[in-house]
Amino acid sequence: PASQTVNYASPASFSVAATGVPNPTYQWIKDGTNLTGATSATVNIASAALTDGGSYSVVVTTPAGSVTSSPAVLTVNPPSNTAPVFTAPIGGTNLTINVGVNLAVACTATDSDTPAQTLTYTLLTGPSGAAVGSSSGTLTWRPTVPQAGSVNNLAVVATDNGTPNLSATNLFTVAVNALSAPAMASSAYVGGQFSVSVSGQVGPDYALQATTNLVSGTWTTVVATNSPAAVPFSLTDTNAAAQPMQFYRIVTGPPLP
Repeated sequence: PASQTVNYASPASFSVAATGVPNPTYQWIKDGTNLTGATSATVNIASAALTDGGSYSVVVTTPAGSVTSSPAVLTVNPPSNTAPVFTAPIGGTNLTINVGVNLAVACTATDSDTPAQTLTYTLLTGPSGAAVGSSSGTLTWRPTVPQAGSVNNLAVVATDNGTPNLSATNLFTVAVNALSAPAMASSAYVGGQFSVSVSGQVGPDYALQATTNLVSGTWTTVVATNSPAAVPFSLTDTNAAAQPMQFYRIVTGPPLP
């Protein structure tokens, strides 16, 4: 058999030619140890690992005796290890959203190494409440009312499981629009129910609160809606008749008071 060098995960094989009467049997040996099942004139390695590297020889036997081939060395080049590369979003991307919007950004990286390596995503820098799926790379965030009017720098890191671990960082920004005050467009009291039409931004949560005393009373949420899909929308106090008089206001979230 002849010595050879192959890349990691590539196929490799050794062959020997021998004659004898009757036909000889074969037993391949690696580094002095018999290889289980390697009993033909050729030994095949479908995908070479680093542990497959070593010295190979074969014992050829007939009833008249045996002979051992000269050794052949298999050298396996280590796998390549390059850093991941982000493909999305484009570095330096600037996104703008409203308070309460459920943001989902697909942060995607590729790794050209063979065999394929596993990538793990982490959030290096980001606003409170933001998170990144460790395997999916999807960044999720729902800005709160205190985060309105802010510009937020985000840094997502993709790390491979090569030796050593290599990584890439993707930088982008998310701006949160200033929150405008909601407005009551119209109101009505019918059949013991108070309804109000509310206009404002799409994204925030809205709640209708009531109190019986503007000076020292406690505001109580009577109905709330999570991020209405369109404005204006309607909120209704179905138990308005329980009090002889009430004052109402609209509050926004998240978080709602």
